[in-house]
Amino acid sequence: MTLAPGEGPNVEAALSADASLAEQKPRKSTIGARKPAAKKGLGGKKLGGGLGAQKVKKDFAEIEREAELADQVEKRKEHLEGTAP
Repeated sequence: MTLAPGEGPNVEAALSADASLAEQKPRKSTIGARKPAAKKGLGGKKLGGGLGAQKVKKDFAEIEREAELADQVEKRKEHLEGTAP
């Protein structure tokens, strides 16, 4: 595929040495100037309550006991209602 003259992008501006471009100040390099982000170690204190893992504060043995007692009470109620006239 060949392009006719005038078709495609114009690259003349990129190839010409324009005087206005030479007057601009060169950019300062930031390769060595940036400070690395501070990394927190394992003992670092987190700010804000993220959605990560949280320490369990419930006593599951107590919850199980309460659930078993609730089941027993429910069974007794059903038993008593079933024998009532």
